[in-house]
Amino acid sequence: MTEANLAPSVHNTQPTRWSFSERAITLYVDESRLLKVGDPSRQDAGVSCGAALEGTAIALSRHGAGIVSVEDLWETRGAGPRPELTIAAKLTLGEADIDPLAPFVDQRFTWRGIFDPVSEVVIKSLADWATDNETITLVSDRSDLAFIADLNDTLSLAVFRDRPYREELVSYMRLSKRHPQWSVDGLNLDAMQLSPIEGWVAGFALRHPIFEGIDALRLAKMMISEREKTLSASGIAFFSVQDGTSPIDMGRAFYRCWLNFTRIGLVAWPMAVLADDPEAARTCIARFDIPPGHRLINVFRLGGPSSHRRPVSARLPVSDLIIG
Repeated sequence: MTEANLAPSVHNTQPTRWSFSERAITLYVDESRLLKVGDPSRQDAGVSCGAALEGTAIALSRHGAGIVSVEDLWETRGAGPRPELTIAAKLTLGEADIDPLAPFVDQRFTWRGIFDPVSEVVIKSLADWATDNETITLVSDRSDLAFIADLNDTLSLAVFRDRPYREELVSYMRLSKRHPQWSVDGLNLDAMQLSPIEGWVAGFALRHPIFEGIDALRLAKMMISEREKTLSASGIAFFSVQDGTSPIDMGRAFYRCWLNFTRIGLVAWPMAVLADDPEAARTCIARFDIPPGHRLINVFRLGGPSSHRRPVSARLPVSDLIIG
């Protein structure tokens, strides 16, 4: 389960749990790890569980096993063996060849820094792959990147002004190596690519009423801006799915897209706020010709990492993931 749990999850909450029986696996979601403010619809949790399901399938394929059927139970919220657990899906196992994306699972990571340019070969590989993938719409024009960068900063400031949202987000930030959850979950300084001094400043500046004071001085937007980083991207990929797609299926496709970015030679950084805000999502769908009948789920900045030091992402121990 170590490999399966390398799948991305919202704020690195890692809400998925596994139980095993003969030729079957049940996936649960730990409701205590859901974001009550940031994810009231539970969609992000469902996408996280769907990504973990796909991670399970890829991990099993290394051993000649595969998932032959999935019973998607996300909407039923069936009771699990513990009060905090509800059933997400039931998987039936069979034989399978190794998944072609398996070699890229432990190479994938989120890059939250300035991007380096990538070669024309990589850009062409991305375009060729995206042409055959209806879930991805690519944008690379510099004026479009500037539009997206400004919209992302405007929306990010709005959500940071929402004190409950900000406090929930900060509760998953590990801004010091002394934090007891530093290597376990959430967003640590390595993952956010912040220095210890930057982490201390962020922890201080995001507190109430400090942030409100900074905002009153019109300094908050500058403090949280990602514009320069967004503009350094080689391109932006809009990830959308057909209306009515379940969160579990969204998550499976989302993870495979990200692994394909890795396979092509790119690193990615999601801008979920562009999809979470309904008006912004409608604007992006119209401006960037996202397929009719599709719903925008997330937006990826894509490029090359500007250093060779890979961020270290925290992960729960396997003993916490398996339900006996």
